Amino acid sequence: MTLADIAKTFATVEACLQHLETVRWRNGPFCPNCGSTRKIHHFKDGRRHKCADCRRIFRITTGTVFTGSPLRLLPQWFMAVYLVTSRGEGISSAQLARDIGVTQKTAWHMIQRIHTATALVTREAAATPGAGGGGSMPAHPMG
Repeated sequence: MTLADIAKTFATVEACLQHLETVRWRNGPFCPNCGSTRKIHHFKDGRRHKCADCRRIFRITTGTVFTGSPLRLLPQWFMAVYLVTSRGEGISSAQLARDIGVTQKTAWHMIQRIHTATALVTREAAATPGAGGGGSMPAHPMG
């Protein structure tokens, strides 16, 4: 996928949320707070969910790099994930801010979260027996 593909495919918050649900809940909905899969209630707004076991309200973004970020920024987040992970030499927060239309401070926080998440995935893949030192990691997190 190219940046243009990302921008086109994930142009709306709804498209981003649908993709996250498809990827994150491929084996069915679960509560990110208690891990329950028994019963997840879905609010009419389609953005909030409630666990029947722990009774906590959450979003599909809970427990991800997107946690706490306004949902309206999801399209920019998807572009940021692509730009940060596809450039071997890295990207500055000032450049990312210009590329995706956010402030430099927001871009800096995005980069920090993305780097932390990719480091965790890399460590987990390296620790997995038979993974070949990270060979099980997808070529790109967006697809």
